[in-house]
Amino acid sequence: MKKHKKFHPSPQHKMQVAHDETGDEHDTTHAQSVNNDTTQNHKDAPLSIDEELKQIYAIDDTNKTETKRRMSKLEIVTQPVVRRVLVVVLLVLIAVAAGLTGSLLINQPFTSSPASALAFEVLFENAEIMSGTRTTVTIPYRNPASIPLADLEIIVHLPDAFVVESVEPEATQTSPYTFRIGAVDPGAEGALTFTGRFFGAVRTAHTVQTIMRYKPANFSSHFEDIASKSILIDESAYRVSLSGPDRVIPEELQTYTVNVSRTEEGADVPLELTLSLPNTFVLGTSERAPDREDALQWTIESISVEEPVSFTFTGYFTSSVGVKKEETIAATLAYVQNDTRYEQSRVEFPTEVLASELSLSLVAGGENSNAVLLPGDDMTLNVTLTNTGEEAAEDIVIVLRILEGENRLDVAARSGNPDGRRQDATITWDGDDLSRLSTLRGTENASIDMAIPLRENGDDTIVLQAEANVSSIGGIEAPRTITSNRVTIRVASDLQAESSVRYFDSEGFAVGQGPIPPLAGSRTTYRVTWALEGGVHDLQDLTMSSPIPERAVWGGVVSVSRGSLGYDPVAGRVRWTLDRLPVGDTPPIAVFDMHVEPETSDVGSFVEIIGAARVSGYDTATTTSVSANTPALTTELPNDPQAEGRGVVME
Repeated sequence: MKKHKKFHPSPQHKMQVAHDETGDEHDTTHAQSVNNDTTQNHKDAPLSIDEELKQIYAIDDTNKTETKRRMSKLEIVTQPVVRRVLVVVLLVLIAVAAGLTGSLLINQPFTSSPASALAFEVLFENAEIMSGTRTTVTIPYRNPASIPLADLEIIVHLPDAFVVESVEPEATQTSPYTFRIGAVDPGAEGALTFTGRFFGAVRTAHTVQTIMRYKPANFSSHFEDIASKSILIDESAYRVSLSGPDRVIPEELQTYTVNVSRTEEGADVPLELTLSLPNTFVLGTSERAPDREDALQWTIESISVEEPVSFTFTGYFTSSVGVKKEETIAATLAYVQNDTRYEQSRVEFPTEVLASELSLSLVAGGENSNAVLLPGDDMTLNVTLTNTGEEAAEDIVIVLRILEGENRLDVAARSGNPDGRRQDATITWDGDDLSRLSTLRGTENASIDMAIPLRENGDDTIVLQAEANVSSIGGIEAPRTITSNRVTIRVASDLQAESSVRYFDSEGFAVGQGPIPPLAGSRTTYRVTWALEGGVHDLQDLTMSSPIPERAVWGGVVSVSRGSLGYDPVAGRVRWTLDRLPVGDTPPIAVFDMHVEPETSDVGSFVEIIGAARVSGYDTATTTSVSANTPALTTELPNDPQAEGRGVVME
């Protein structure tokens, strides 16, 4: 830990007040008027003040000049005494006023820290950074005030995409990073330094949030200040490339090559390579076997700067839909941290597939490759066989195969024209179901439409493919099978959000403050709770936000089980952000306070505490956005039985 630099303030001049011991004031003119004879006649009686003064200064009638000189001196001496008494009285009054003011300040609750109590910020080496390269995050702090700060605690929330290599000084705990600094003298300063690497996806921003908790020496309560800053990942130290044929004939075997490389600045870390093949491409062999049976994924344990990782794979394209078509093979390279994938590089390689006389297409969920459905939706599909030749195709049988996810489809409840015949995980149509399948002439097509309901439970991935078996073409027996594109359907997570406001907790104890029912011109504090629940897939990059209503004021964070919660004064919104929400995890909760200050015009009505909230995120499995909404909440407090009937604003 860096030692604080002490700055010594300039000496303070203290006022010394001297008190006259007698505190008496005397009238010197009266002393001058006293007659010597009178003094003589009362030799035995108690002396008056004037007589005593005369004796002190040896006043006699024979030397009146000397007497006047001494009496003038007495006047001069008594005047400073009066002034001193007045100064003492004034200082006492000032001290009493200061004491009362200090007492009020100490006992007054504060909603924000005293101005300039602590200065701090989050600093990056650069505004943009290359993923995988080493960088530092610095958090300097300083006490610019003239009073010391006590019990300084610094909490730093780092994004999951930042892999920490070293920390200076040593943290008290690491989840989140917490530093107990203690006392900070006036003018003293220090800094926290994190060294590590960002492995975030390219063109994404990541935020570092710092929370400072401390207590000024002249305050009885602790304060909390928050500072955040984001950094943009503009490129990556890792690259992936693809090479292969530009033009191909359907059903003809082709070879493609994948290359993975890294720059010298990038760390040599394990990476995940994923191939995305069009559903018209049937994979043959791979020089390097995938790590998973259900996905084309490879773990690249190490990449040499001098020798990139390279391997080949083969396959063929099925027939296109009557015309030539461009198909794209994609390769994605990602860094995986805590089950979260951060995309580093992606390349797409297009290949032109020439037309065939007979072609079969499949559309499911509105897509011919990858589709996403929500729980409760029906899966719609279309199968179309097209003859672009001159000769008729005869005795055709079309088969829809459910390759994955049969248990998620209620095939028995299907509807369409024609229905076809179900057998195990297939649905079959022939000339008895659709007359054109008996004879499909040139330039004609045979089309099948169907809707299959989704079951509530079951696999979240459904894979479909169709095939057409043709017996003869142009009256000549020539059996052949036409394969359609493959469609993969993912059932998206059903993201759910909840927003509630209470004055009393579930046990009846008050968690709010102030009058209830609320009063015009008075402040009432309510407690807001936000909760999220994911679905069947991991979610990431979640943000829940809500505007602050006109009569409401941000009251501060109470607790947050995961992520970062705060108030944006510029946008006037409360924001809660989470990097990840894994499947099966305990639903995260964020709790904060809101102050409501009704006005006279609000009497007889409810006042809005928190606005309508919206949460959005990213489904990592379906690669789609998910969202949910919650309504605005008022002092009616429908979630608080103890506060029932106590929400209308009163005078």
